[in-house]
Amino acid sequence: MAAGVAVVLTMVMTAHLVVPSDHRLNPSAYSPRAIGTQAGNLSSVAFSPDGKTLSAGATGGQKTGPKTGFQADGVTYLWNATTGAKIGKFSPGGGAEAFSPNGTMLAAAGGPHNTSTYLWGVHPKRRIAVLSGRKVSVAAVAFSANSSKLAVNGTDGTVHVWTLPPSRGAVPAAVSPGTVSSNAVAFSPSGLTLAMGGSDGQAYLWNADNGSTRTVPIPGTASITAVAFSPDGGSLAAGDSDGVTYIWDLAKHGSIALPDPDGTGVNSVAFSPDGKWLATGDANGKTYLWHLPAGKLARTLANPKGAGPGAGSADLATAVLSVAFDPDGTSLATTDTNGHAYMWPVP
Repeated sequence: MAAGVAVVLTMVMTAHLVVPSDHRLNPSAYSPRAIGTQAGNLSSVAFSPDGKTLSAGATGGQKTGPKTGFQADGVTYLWNATTGAKIGKFSPGGGAEAFSPNGTMLAAAGGPHNTSTYLWGVHPKRRIAVLSGRKVSVAAVAFSANSSKLAVNGTDGTVHVWTLPPSRGAVPAAVSPGTVSSNAVAFSPSGLTLAMGGSDGQAYLWNADNGSTRTVPIPGTASITAVAFSPDGGSLAAGDSDGVTYIWDLAKHGSIALPDPDGTGVNSVAFSPDGKWLATGDANGKTYLWHLPAGKLARTLANPKGAGPGAGSADLATAVLSVAFDPDGTSLATTDTNGHAYMWPVP
């Protein structure tokens, strides 16, 4: 475990995994593969349910040349996750994104200031609907487990929950965690609960059946910037702007705290499919792999420095904006502010 990294334990995790005695993973196993490079930020990343396709949203780019006329701003790109070949794109797009669990749809924020959510059909590629009705940027999107609902979180803190497929003139349910704003959303594996990260440092759970909302009393006070449910639905991970990620046991009402070693804000969190690992991406260009059974840091994945095409000298600092495990848990994808998407092998 790296020096100076404190882990506060108030809950016992019961899962077991055989790892080296110091819970570190072999550094030689970690050499990232650049699977996509675009101008500007790659603000989000997601795997298709079959693991064959990787999507990443590009925002804030510049044209790469007069012949190509390429503009990265507002485009969601698709890559073959095995070969790294670019296989398509959706535009408008570029913002928060998610594949539907049934693999038929991709939701992507786009348009002016990402104020709309575009629902795209994947096979074949077609626009299904544009979910508008708000004048604020979309901060996060999440599908329910049966692909029948889509939660769209705006920067005004209100979450719109759409029933899919949307009918003409349909109005979404508006969900708000009270007097605070929400910055992140995630559906539970059952699809019955929606988690919202609050600006007050708490997480809120909305019951999709009866519309009730309850508070998850997370110990911190900094704004929650990312949330994710464990695959079994028993735990909720919540990363905050102070650089602490809390793993809350929803049944036992206890938590562990995983402080970011650099003390920088957490931008994204993701559980591995077996629930034994947690990836956290921070504002300092690093992704941390935590071994949850031991509550310890196992590996630091530092995004290679360097600007993507079209980036200026002021863009050389890197921040990890999004992290995602592939469905079989053997790879971890990360995107950053310099226009890079990396694929890291996970033993």
